[in-house]
Amino acid sequence: MDWPRALEIIPAMWDLTPVKGEKPYRTNWSKENTVPRDTIINEIKAGRASGYGVRTGDVSGGLLAIDQDGLA
Repeated sequence: MDWPRALEIIPAMWDLTPVKGEKPYRTNWSKENTVPRDTIINEIKAGRASGYGVRTGDVSGGLLAIDQDGLA
């Protein structure tokens, strides 16, 4: 699935932030106001972002994510 289509199906209550190389690059990204999805699309099209990530916690309705990358 391509990123524009995925943006259409990700729940609107999930707060997103643009990322570059799997890392947020915006100053104060974890505390800033919601970034409109149109802004994220423009950031990707302009090459400033390579994708987007979901901000977890209260800002996304209490969403919790677990990322388990293998045995330590």
